Amino acid sequence: MAHNTRNPPLTNSDSMMHTEQIFFELASEQRLSILFKLTEHDSKLAKLSKDLNVTMQEVHRNLSRLMAAGLIQRDSGGTFSLTTFGKAIITQTSTFGFLSRNRSYFSEHIFGEIPMKFIHRIGALDN
Repeated sequence: MAHNTRNPPLTNSDSMMHTEQIFFELASEQRLSILFKLTEHDSKLAKLSKDLNVTMQEVHRNLSRLMAAGLIQRDSGGTFSLTTFGKAIITQTSTFGFLSRNRSYFSEHIFGEIPMKFIHRIGALDN
């Protein structure tokens, strides 16, 4: 099997480090707010700052972090949008939100015989 020389295969340690970095970036309320705003529509720095009622410097700092993590991109006109990776990651947040809001239930119950295909889709219950 040929490997892309630009992206060598990840070891378990590398994979965990990348996952840890994404969780770290998602741990910020402001960065999550930016990502959710960008799911609604692409936006420029000034508009995000106004919509979120946060200084442009703070938004710029968080946009830079999200770009470095590969979650968003900026076009030549200065408009920010989610990357395909960012869209995939943000769709998974409903699962974490649902589990978090129902933590006490899941602390007292088990999945038992529920097939994994349904467990993987538990975030759909968030609606």
